[in-house]
Amino acid sequence: MTSKLFLGVCATLMLAAVACGDDTGTGGTGGSGASNTGGTNEGGTPVTGGGGSGQGGSTGGNNAGGGNTGGTNEGGAGGGGSAFNLNFDGSGFNPHNGQNLYVQVRNAAGDVVASDMTTVQGGTFTFTFNSVEAEGGNVDYYADVNGNNACNFGTDHVWREAIPASHDLAVTHNTNFNQDACDGF
Repeated sequence: MTSKLFLGVCATLMLAAVACGDDTGTGGTGGSGASNTGGTNEGGTPVTGGGGSGQGGSTGGNNAGGGNTGGTNEGGAGGGGSAFNLNFDGSGFNPHNGQNLYVQVRNAAGDVVASDMTTVQGGTFTFTFNSVEAEGGNVDYYADVNGNNACNFGTDHVWREAIPASHDLAVTHNTNFNQDACDGF
């Protein structure tokens, strides 16, 4: 009678996709969230006779299905950081009076998060970029010397500056041109 009852219980539990035995299996782990999706891994394969096939479960123990079901929440947004206002000012740009100055703000991954253009007047320019997420990024800019509205290294003057922690970038005209800053304009 005991073995018939045991077989009936096992058959019922197998229909529920839970293994019978000593329930010593281990569930899988949740995901890492590194790809901004969080835990997506299924539970691990139970040991022979074990329970523990729960989604992202912890050690099976005596609970059928692997015990706890962790690892199912989405991970937080990655890499963005917090938004800030970036002030960008230039002086001593007299050689570029009347020329257009193009600017791109790039985040640490190199993606353009803001851009603008102004005409240099009195050797100065000023930009304010509100609510940008570009911590650890750069400001690429060029003076359009030949006036063709395109960045042409060797003709146009092209610069790249790291965004400072203060988010206030003040530059003075120089001849430390950066060819890579021309990419993407």
